[in-house]
Amino acid sequence: MREIAGQDERLLPELAALYEACCGGTYPVSADEIGTALLGTTARLLKSSAAVLCQHDGVGAAQLTAAYGVALPPKRRPSPRSAEIAALLASVDPVEIDGRSAVKALGLPVRKNPFGRAICVAARPGKGASILLCVLRDDDSPFSPTERALARAAAVCALSALDGEPILPQLRDQHRSLLVEAARREQLEDEAGRLDGRLRALREIALELVAGGDSLDALEAIASHAVSLTTASAGAVLLREGDGQVLRSAVAVGSSSMPVGTMLRLDNDQYGRLQRTTQPVVDLALAPGSSESDDEQNDGRTRAAVPIRWGGELLGALVIEGDDPSLGRGQGAEVLELLSAPTAAVLRNAKLLAAEREQRALAEGLAEAASVLSSSLLLEEVLDRILEQVERVVPGDACNVMLVDGGTARIVRERGYHKIAPDERGVGTSVAVGDYPPLARMLQTGEPVVVSDTSTGDAWVREEGQEWLRSYVGAPIRVGDVTMGFLNVDGTRSGQFGADHGRRLRAFAGHAAVAIENALLYSRLEQKKKILDDEVKRRTAEVEAEYAQLEAILDSSSDGFIVADREGSILRTNRVAEGWLTQALSPEEGVSVRNAVREIAQSGVGRHAGLILELTGLDLHLSAARVLGHDDRAGPAVVVALHDVSPLRALGRMKSQFVSNVSHELRTPITTIKLYATLLRDSPRHKWDQYLDSLEHEADRQARLIEDILQIAQVDLGRTELDLAPVALNEAAKAVVDRFAAQAEMKNLRLELESGEDCPAALADSDRVAQILWNLVGNAMRHTDEDGCITVSSSRREADGRVWATLGVRDNGSGIPEDELPHVFDRFFRGREAREMQAPGTGLGLALVKAIVELHGGRVTVESSQGKGASFIVWLPAVESGARVYRQERLAGW
Repeated sequence: MREIAGQDERLLPELAALYEACCGGTYPVSADEIGTALLGTTARLLKSSAAVLCQHDGVGAAQLTAAYGVALPPKRRPSPRSAEIAALLASVDPVEIDGRSAVKALGLPVRKNPFGRAICVAARPGKGASILLCVLRDDDSPFSPTERALARAAAVCALSALDGEPILPQLRDQHRSLLVEAARREQLEDEAGRLDGRLRALREIALELVAGGDSLDALEAIASHAVSLTTASAGAVLLREGDGQVLRSAVAVGSSSMPVGTMLRLDNDQYGRLQRTTQPVVDLALAPGSSESDDEQNDGRTRAAVPIRWGGELLGALVIEGDDPSLGRGQGAEVLELLSAPTAAVLRNAKLLAAEREQRALAEGLAEAASVLSSSLLLEEVLDRILEQVERVVPGDACNVMLVDGGTARIVRERGYHKIAPDERGVGTSVAVGDYPPLARMLQTGEPVVVSDTSTGDAWVREEGQEWLRSYVGAPIRVGDVTMGFLNVDGTRSGQFGADHGRRLRAFAGHAAVAIENALLYSRLEQKKKILDDEVKRRTAEVEAEYAQLEAILDSSSDGFIVADREGSILRTNRVAEGWLTQALSPEEGVSVRNAVREIAQSGVGRHAGLILELTGLDLHLSAARVLGHDDRAGPAVVVALHDVSPLRALGRMKSQFVSNVSHELRTPITTIKLYATLLRDSPRHKWDQYLDSLEHEADRQARLIEDILQIAQVDLGRTELDLAPVALNEAAKAVVDRFAAQAEMKNLRLELESGEDCPAALADSDRVAQILWNLVGNAMRHTDEDGCITVSSSRREADGRVWATLGVRDNGSGIPEDELPHVFDRFFRGREAREMQAPGTGLGLALVKAIVELHGGRVTVESSQGKGASFIVWLPAVESGARVYRQERLAGW
């Protein structure tokens, strides 16, 4: 066992579990105890579902002694596979075999779901019976090396437990040793994990500092590490600002009670302690005023903070909070102290960057204030020529021109450095003016500086890699009293330059100053020109966008728009008005519209408000508005809007017809009711039943009429509710045929039923389906002559990539004229035949059918030939495909 553990330290917990299962009682132990303890533990560790233990005394047949996860056969002998058992017992190493083969070899009952794979391990003592441990798993995945080692250890444990060998005391000692060693290693691993976490946190923070990115990102990383390295659940970084007595939350992570922007006062007793110490402060409460309720201020959370200092100055605080009462003590305090230094560095860098930005803004303001025009506008070209002349009159080895930006000098042009030091003094190199005494002196005095020997005295700062530079001469480039830059010449020999070289260089520096002035002015002019160009482009784009938007609005409108000048000449039209003038209207009617527009433009907008032109098939309402801001007579003066009121006027006519029909329909039953009421009053009692039946019929007719009107109103208001459920359309069709059979017989009509065997159920409201069929069948009976035939059918159809359940009603009556077919589902529409025969009805039946079907997510279609009858088909979503589609379509606004 010790050898197995030494091969792989990861086996320590598993071996400990085996020892516990093996050594937990007295010895020797029974087979049942082995089955419930050791075999169960072995199966669990090897991710298997069953384990079997077999003993063999070397003489007779093998005997099954214990099992886990599988039932033992009654005889407990694995015959007739004793040869295979003997081969497995003779193997030195664990043997993996197919699960079915293992079951046959052991003589185990065959399972419905066979085992996929098995591993068999033999253990042989010095004397006594040998054992064979077989572990079976459901899948056929191979056993790993670790699992093979555990199986071998389990076999040894089983042999010791059954025989009670002296190895057991040794196993107990090894068990205890392994447990102690495992605990010690676990403690060391935990400590190593904590140290590794801290090192990773410090490394990530260091990378943030080196990268020089956003300080808030670095602070957020620090707060996150403070939370992850402790038992805290939230953290925050507070910055000192304002009058110095305020801490403001700049970063918050987790469920912090100090979100970004939270203000805390240092004169508060709680957080005032941060000013008086450098150590972490624990047991902080949420300060008054930082939360909206007392419950939040006393939320029971523990808070700890460490002050962030730089050079003794308090910059802020790092805060962690959580439910652990010991937060901020021990390990928490160590983490806070560990992270305080990098937090201080981040805050200090942030302050320095802010100061640098302020200085840069001041320098840019001073540069923009300078305005002088002279020489060339191409700065690079002029400076290159100046350096060429410098090389001629000043005996140097390399030279450059520096421009000053705040406290930094940047090389803008150079010559000669590529021959001496390729990595030095390149264009774009920046140096701090204060770090170089010659530059600082020129900046202060405005006079040239000569350094004859850079290796002596304090006039030069010697840097590694610049040993070649032995002498120097420089002159300030000044515009007025402002030093704009430096003209520098470097030499490789001591004493290479003298005072006269400085005076010469000063003259060239004056030329450079003029060039810089001109370049700065030209740059500003170019920048302003670019801004103006950009502004012009932006405004042009805005105007074009507004114009395009107006065009799109006008073209997408269903109204026509005409723009005319003061004389009435048409300047432009939108798409609708152009279509009316050139296509829809006759030339004569187009002239009428143009004359109306001219009259409006010439005589005034107000005099023609609400003008309506009645044209062929088109009624136009004209309204106009003046165009303000145009005094040119040729410019736009008036906008005339032409609105097609034909549908409204047609609707008015239809409503008038509807009122007339409804009045007639209501008046007829009322007149009949009054008549029968009079008859009831004047007739003997034995005729009352006849009159009452007639009264009830007329009342029902009037109720149905009113119900149709109410239902169409509910559809318009969106108040119609559906009780959706699977509806068998075959049964619905049969029900309506039975319902109208007597009426059909009275009119000498054949009412037939055609049920489709494959017709699916429809997702519908059964009452509404019945209402649809009653309307269609009743309508067919009114328009079918005596001896005619009406057929009600149901079927399954596929269209639009889905399955539909359909109902059909067809007749061989008078049919529908072709010109009336597009209007049969219009509200209040009644055909010419119905109007001439004064047949009862309001023109709402088919409109109501169409509305109800569309509420179900379906549609209704009609085919007809005059004199040959009509056929109506109602398409409803089938249950097998309609439920999901219906819900989607309802959500989409059906």
